[in-house]
Amino acid sequence: MALRRDRHVTLVDSNDAFYNLGNPLPVTLAGGASGGSSQADESAFVEGTTAFNPVGGVFNETIVSDPTEDQAAAARITAKRALHANLRDAAGAELTKSNNSGAPGATNLGVLPAIASSALQSYTAGNQVLLSATLNGGLRVTGLVPDDGVTTNTNNPLFIGGEDSSGLMRGFRVGDAAGLPSFRTLAVAQYVFDAAQPSATAWQRRTAYLGTHGNAWNNVAVLANGLSAIINVQQQAFVSVFGVSSVGGDIYILYSQNGVDVYRRDTFTVSAGVSAGKDYTCGAAFVQLQSVSASTITMTIAAKTG
Repeated sequence: MALRRDRHVTLVDSNDAFYNLGNPLPVTLAGGASGGSSQADESAFVEGTTAFNPVGGVFNETIVSDPTEDQAAAARITAKRALHANLRDAAGAELTKSNNSGAPGATNLGVLPAIASSALQSYTAGNQVLLSATLNGGLRVTGLVPDDGVTTNTNNPLFIGGEDSSGLMRGFRVGDAAGLPSFRTLAVAQYVFDAAQPSATAWQRRTAYLGTHGNAWNNVAVLANGLSAIINVQQQAFVSVFGVSSVGGDIYILYSQNGVDVYRRDTFTVSAGVSAGKDYTCGAAFVQLQSVSASTITMTIAAKTG
């Protein structure tokens, strides 16, 4: 009997074992509560074994006050039940994407993808900006200054080129009168690696060139005063003309700027069956040959930048 004279009761389970810390008394709640679990800070977690409580949150777009140091608070969720997250620094300032409203800094981060627009955008000096794209998806580039020293524009497009299979340097531009791509001859300096050279001079400059064998005449029976193919040598400073003719006589060197109207630049004389040639410093856009005598001729017009 207890000290207060009420009846002393000892609870045991169905096996007559006393309920204690090692054998707790099971209790079933009729309602108004739910099960739960707790876990000490930095305690171990075993996947598939350790119990946990599902996480909930509060959808609140007009939060009135912030928790202070060492206070607990409910997590914020979005209207679609996802955890709400945005980047902020230690002072709570939101870290924004790159824009034109501020200079780069601790809270103005990153660069957005290009934004399509029909015209070039205007921005503030010193601020991060968006890339500008054309409405068909091309990246808009302006203000480039190519080798001619003139800023690129509609009438002075930027050329991008390389060497084709025949060794001719070709350039590409967009925006001719018909709005179609066009190809132009380029004078582009190239470099090749020569392992036999000392390391300081291993990269050797190779001059861009054009002209294939027999591009003027290739074993062709030419009538008296007959004309060769006209060769585009734009931006090539040095031109060489060479070959052989079955009949001796004069060969005229003709220059043209538009590829239609030609003018005699020089004359060189060839002997029958004997190789001949001549070199020129050329500023014309096109070079053509004319044979005074009827003959079978193979002639090449070659050019390079230097």
